[in-house]
Amino acid sequence: MKQIVDRAMSTHNANVGDIQRLYNYYRGRMDILDRTKEVRPEINNKVVINHAAEITNFKTGFTFGEPVLYVYRGKDTLDDANNKADDESLAALNKLMYKLGKSSKDRELAQWLFICGVAQRITLYEGKELHTYVCDPRCTFTIRANDFTKRVLLSVVYSTDDMIDDITDIPKK
Repeated sequence: MKQIVDRAMSTHNANVGDIQRLYNYYRGRMDILDRTKEVRPEINNKVVINHAAEITNFKTGFTFGEPVLYVYRGKDTLDDANNKADDESLAALNKLMYKLGKSSKDRELAQWLFICGVAQRITLYEGKELHTYVCDPRCTFTIRANDFTKRVLLSVVYSTDDMIDDITDIPKK
């Protein structure tokens, strides 16, 4: 198992550079900003129009502008009592998703998906509460089965010490 995780980690590390480059592009960090002009360097106009962010934000808003709601696609029985119980259960589920702030997390998940092509979410049951988080794809990857099912075998989320250093370097007021 360790060999599988090591191989997946090396593949993920190779992909992190691409993910970071796409994220930087989305944030407006284009290659032209780093270019040095050799001929007449005093005239060095650099213009960046961030179409990547424009397209990503439009697509995210168009697709996930309204919260995703769970609906029941049909009635299993003709008994109204059972159908009413199903309707109440779905209403409770939608209310729970509203309390979790699922709509904003759906938009964040979609944004990562439209930026770099991968996005992961984790939902944890802690005590009597559900918590859902959107994972940064630069430090998250999933290992899937190599057969026709492609079922998830393992998901990995990691952090590095340099993230902690960035937080501690914030000046205190």
